[in-house]
Amino acid sequence: MREHNTIKKLQEPVDIPPVVLEKSQQAFEKIKAEAGQETTYRAVRKRKSPRRIWVAAAAAAALLGTVSVGAAVYSQWWSKGLSETLHADEEQMQKLDADKAASSVNQAVTDQGVTITAVQSIVDNYYAHLSFKVEGYELAQGAEPGINSIEVTVDGEDADWNGGFYNGLVSGESGEAVYADGTEIEFTEDGSLVERYVQEDGSLEYDITLMDTSQEGAFFGKTVRVVFTDLGTYEKTEFAPVVEGSWELEWTLQGSGEMRTCQLEVPLGESGVTVQEAQVSPISLRVISDVPKDPYGQAMEDPESLCEPPALTGVVMKDGTVYPYLYLGPGQQGYESEDSTRYLDTFAIDRILDVNQVESLLFRKEILSEEDLSSEEGGGEELPLEERFYVVPLS
Repeated sequence: MREHNTIKKLQEPVDIPPVVLEKSQQAFEKIKAEAGQETTYRAVRKRKSPRRIWVAAAAAAALLGTVSVGAAVYSQWWSKGLSETLHADEEQMQKLDADKAASSVNQAVTDQGVTITAVQSIVDNYYAHLSFKVEGYELAQGAEPGINSIEVTVDGEDADWNGGFYNGLVSGESGEAVYADGTEIEFTEDGSLVERYVQEDGSLEYDITLMDTSQEGAFFGKTVRVVFTDLGTYEKTEFAPVVEGSWELEWTLQGSGEMRTCQLEVPLGESGVTVQEAQVSPISLRVISDVPKDPYGQAMEDPESLCEPPALTGVVMKDGTVYPYLYLGPGQQGYESEDSTRYLDTFAIDRILDVNQVESLLFRKEILSEEDLSSEEGGGEELPLEERFYVVPLS
């Protein structure tokens, strides 16, 4: 079922408390794990910036395969959470390091016996992944870790970001929640997913992703400052402090501008939407489309209303590999202005791509029910790719 949003609503700031987003994500992961298939969840989140729609999703990386011995050199400074979330192998780690997209930070601060270390960053033109290691804080068995407040600024200005403690759960190839080590999903007595926050050395990991689509290279050479205040646990939706302290870290971001840009003029079926520009980086996707205010030709009471266009979801590689659901987030969707029909759809992805090996982009067609996901004639088998997605070649 499509949602109809007016441009006015696209411009209204809507704040969702971090704990609510985290709880929504956990609930959604449970649904996906039980369903064993990709499901779409969206929550609107805005922070100080008009025309931005944050898409909070329970999407993470596909199931991680075994890591070769050679990758151990890079895994010494790559965080466990980012390497598993982005499905990084030795060659990808090495390339991002050589391109200066991935950088070791190794800056630590200690308060109240707890040390938080900024481990690394991965930065492209519009997104920045930041990873932090938390040591000296003992999490009670079965508890959910939490931080009372987090302040993130870039060159002194409040940044758009989302984040959370890494819990060992990633997305499988069909979008379902799986453990990164490949073991079978476990549930608690009350039906909640068992989350694996504590790593082998007893530490925790907190990962943050920044987004700024205002200009290419938005984070390059910028000073990022992150302040964590009070560690504790979440009991339902309430934060319970355990260690009251403050941990402030600050450093200069590096990054890589590697990005494949393609000028296109490809209509998406009968939707009325035309894809005009695509940008693919190793860690994000971005498209600009021409989207009429009513692309589906439906009568609208509000002349400025928008029927949501087909969403960018994944890619097809030149070797035939299909990654249908790449959303990691955060993401942004919306018109450039009230008078424009140029529509942006962008998000951070859940794996590292070789940009020159991407053959096509995938835009999800409208699916009205679960029955539409499979073909009755095919005995319940999944519908062919072209029936589930608009396939847009990049060349």
